[in-house]
Amino acid sequence: MRAAQAFSRIPGFLRGRANFRSASLSAVPLLIVLHLGLTLYLAYCLNVWLDEAYTLHTTGKGLTNGFYQALYFELQPPLYFVLLSLWRKLDSGIFFARLPSMLCTALTIKVVADLSRRFLKEVNPLWVIACVASSPFMIWAAVEIRAYAFVILLSGLLLRFFFDGFLEESPRSNSRWWYVLVSILALYTQYYLGFLLVANGCALLLLRRWRSLAVYLAGMGLVAICFAPMVNTVLYQVSNHVTGFSDTLSILNSAGSVYWIAQDYLLPAGWVPYLIRRWLLRLGFVALLALILTKYRRRITADRIAIWTIALTLTLCLIAIQRLTADGLVEERHTAALFLPITLAAFSFVSVVAQRKLILAWVFLVLVFNVTTLYSRYATMAKSGDWTRVAAYISTYEKPGQPVLVFHAASVLPLAQHYEGRNSLVGIPNESALESVSGLRRPVDAQQIAEAVKHVSESAEVWLVTDWTRGFSGDEIDDPILKEYVLRNYSVEEETTFYQSKVFLLRRKPSAVSTSPS
Repeated sequence: MRAAQAFSRIPGFLRGRANFRSASLSAVPLLIVLHLGLTLYLAYCLNVWLDEAYTLHTTGKGLTNGFYQALYFELQPPLYFVLLSLWRKLDSGIFFARLPSMLCTALTIKVVADLSRRFLKEVNPLWVIACVASSPFMIWAAVEIRAYAFVILLSGLLLRFFFDGFLEESPRSNSRWWYVLVSILALYTQYYLGFLLVANGCALLLLRRWRSLAVYLAGMGLVAICFAPMVNTVLYQVSNHVTGFSDTLSILNSAGSVYWIAQDYLLPAGWVPYLIRRWLLRLGFVALLALILTKYRRRITADRIAIWTIALTLTLCLIAIQRLTADGLVEERHTAALFLPITLAAFSFVSVVAQRKLILAWVFLVLVFNVTTLYSRYATMAKSGDWTRVAAYISTYEKPGQPVLVFHAASVLPLAQHYEGRNSLVGIPNESALESVSGLRRPVDAQQIAEAVKHVSESAEVWLVTDWTRGFSGDEIDDPILKEYVLRNYSVEEETTFYQSKVFLLRRKPSAVSTSPS
């Protein structure tokens, strides 16, 4: 009786681990169902945007084309595109193409349950799972026809097999072999996952697990041999990526860029002001660090050191690659491999103090930020361009002989996925948008605009669709050169704004007898 009373006084999160583990595990299927319910709905309703349209183009013409396009158009490893090419042989639709991503995030939730029981022994796994399953980044990745959901899943599997194969007191040899296999798959999916392999090795080095480190390096040697056929291709891709972007960033700006991404993973501020988030994280980190250094140093275990080292090393690697390459190569979606390590590290950091109320406060804060961000992000029920509504609008009001000009030309691809109207889509500038991704960043001049428009110069009325990209305000017609050309030759009859796009109905001026630039 006394034993039962004493047990009841122990905080719930420190009671027999089997209690909250079993309760949490029973809730995992429910969270997966809720996650899938939301993502299935979004996947069905949302339009494709530019990156997804490129994926559909890359994977829509067979396995061989998918492999080639992945390497020389997407400038990425081929595994995801090859697998999606095979998948789309069953069905070529948009919704069907999004299903693999949703499956990956659902599996990731199960993997997170495993990771929390390994790296976060004092934390109820249900809390971690709830934060990850409701994360706007996870939801976004689940409805994206890109490799990001697969990257998150692979990063979780790498952490899981790394713990079992190298951090456990009695390492499992089969987990080590699984780790090597997943490492190979990871490098053939996204190159940045290689930084996670470096980070895991640094964790073993810091913990002085010399025997495990020796085995780890031997395994990485095998991974390197398997990846060797890609070396020349990687060098080609890097040269094309770097020349496609503009100036590189300073080390401080690079660190600030990656720090901003880490903040967005932890507390996505789509609704809450950024200033509030910034100071919540800063003050919270300083306060916890002071407590840990002065009062709770003995609670810093090897598991905690490992996940902190992994998250920090991976972050430093991303800062370095941002500094050495260019702005645009390390954006939030590109750093998907950082999402789980930084999330686990944050939970581990908070749990050192081992106060249930503090952990629950962190969970509550994360959930508030997650839910409000999800609401603000999907209030319009549209991805960039809002091409479903744009296509429906033009199809409703168009007449035969009214060609649709699209600026920039690349946006013809996502618009074409939804437009089934009576007129042709004409990209501006009139050059192939499918040569390479870096080709999209070439400047547009008046001559290119004139060359594109001259093919429809006899049309009294034309539609003009403009997308909003970085650097454009969205006021009037987005690009000054295009605006000058259009206003010189056309009058604007109608103008309608959509989410990150605009549609104009233009009538040719009688005085516009030539489409050549002035």
